[in-house]
Amino acid sequence: MTLNITVPNEEILKKPFPLPYERIDVTENDLKNFIDKTINNDKQPVVIFGANWCPDCRILSAVLDLETVNNYVVDNFEILYIDLGRYDINMSLMQSFDIMPQQGIPRVVILNKDKEVLNIKDTGEWTTARSRTKQEIFNYFQEYKE
Repeated sequence: MTLNITVPNEEILKKPFPLPYERIDVTENDLKNFIDKTINNDKQPVVIFGANWCPDCRILSAVLDLETVNNYVVDNFEILYIDLGRYDINMSLMQSFDIMPQQGIPRVVILNKDKEVLNIKDTGEWTTARSRTKQEIFNYFQEYKE
């Protein structure tokens, strides 16, 4: 897939950064329903594990909120943010994707329409989101679009 969409320089991260995580218990069934519904809407499911106390989680979310990135994401993906709190909530869901929690957050899981995880080898790519450019983050999502 060619990466052909560039984030314009004038699109900058808005502060304060978003707080996308809500302390809600998400069940395996909730996760399955989200994945099924997303695929039925002809989009790719994206699950992002994180917490509002995590600067990298908030920066990743802020990049996804940029107009160019958001338009692309809304057209191609649906995102479910899953709160891990202080590693005291929803941890089993992370393990259901064979992700070891001690490897840090945010953890981004991108699935295809056959419910296969496309990025299992690099779900931890954005644990250093604050040291990455908005274009690098956007390119990652463009690379995994089917």
